[in-house]
Amino acid sequence: MPKENRTSNYSDVLAKLHQARALVDECIAELNGVPLRKSARTPSRTRHPKGDLAHHDLDFDANQRAFVKAYARDLSGPKKFVLLVAYLAKGKIGTEVEVKEVEKHWNKMTAPNLLDGKFNSFYTSAAKEQGWVNTKKYGVYVLRPRWREALN
Repeated sequence: MPKENRTSNYSDVLAKLHQARALVDECIAELNGVPLRKSARTPSRTRHPKGDLAHHDLDFDANQRAFVKAYARDLSGPKKFVLLVAYLAKGKIGTEVEVKEVEKHWNKMTAPNLLDGKFNSFYTSAAKEQGWVNTKKYGVYVLRPRWREALN
């Protein structure tokens, strides 16, 4: 298969895999009798009464846990990664943040109302593919101008 065909189909295959995972999670929850968590793809309308976070100022002076609790609910893993990079960079585009630092902070906040689980390095690649972050050198991330799109 030519290289350009593999890369053009990548996003389609990834979207289908996300749909399949959501369906499998729903089936498992139903079989276990556990109420299903709201999907990250359907954010709550009452979450932020002032509207879209991407167009509001974020409180980077807040305590890290309070910041994550206020803004990360209903976000996917890559979006949570971008949010945490933004917190560590205080929202400044081009400020270097080491992935080890992000992972350290992430793994301290595993409660369900915070980041809900261990850090997954897949989040970094997905965030780069969306154009929210970039790497200047191995293991170092910087916010890109479009990073606030991750908060939609």
